[in-house]
Amino acid sequence: MSDPRTELPAALATLAEALVTDFDFIDLAHSLARSTVDALDAAAAGVMVVDRSGELQVVAASDEDTHVLEVFELQRRQGPCYDSWVTGQAINASDLSAQAAWPDFTRRALELGYASACAVPLRFRGHGLGSLNVFGGSPHEVTSSDLHAAQALANLAAVGLAQQAAPVNPRDLAEEVETAIHGRIAIEQAKGMLAVQAGITLEAAFELMSAYARTKQAFVRTIAHEVVSRQITAEQM
Repeated sequence: MSDPRTELPAALATLAEALVTDFDFIDLAHSLARSTVDALDAAAAGVMVVDRSGELQVVAASDEDTHVLEVFELQRRQGPCYDSWVTGQAINASDLSAQAAWPDFTRRALELGYASACAVPLRFRGHGLGSLNVFGGSPHEVTSSDLHAAQALANLAAVGLAQQAAPVNPRDLAEEVETAIHGRIAIEQAKGMLAVQAGITLEAAFELMSAYARTKQAFVRTIAHEVVSRQITAEQM
């Protein structure tokens, strides 16, 4: 089990470091998901942001099962992440098997092995930008400290999104979100292509692409576009 005394500061430092370098929000969102899992000793995490039309979109998840669940949550418009965005408040479901508010979402989450969940909003200067979802593998009473930690991580990511849209206004933020969503689409396409080329899982394909991006000091979505346009293949990574 991770130690929050060391994991949370490390996670905050990782996100803060991204804010003082040239970064891409897709990469930052993936870092947020992974850092949240480490800092809260969670099973998984996902990040959603609001697009130009006011609809939530999945931009990052710590694994493929979580991505599937997040998409399902949006399709059904029920679940902690969706509710956190709608209300602008933290949502806590310590035991999903006892949760009656989200019947479809709960059933799918339990099928995927998630037994608890919480969510906190991504917000900046009064603007609701999306939400961060955190899942546990067993019923777990999320403490106020856990929620504060998740909110701190989400706040840093929100600052990152807003920083790319400076000066901050709703239209600029919407444009940055739209760019992030298009980047996510390219990443999903590239993952599928690499998985077929190398005979690996989608998660392994993403890790391959991420590692290659780091060696090239490039954004993941830049590499994804090169994969989709067939400029590079799995064999070249």
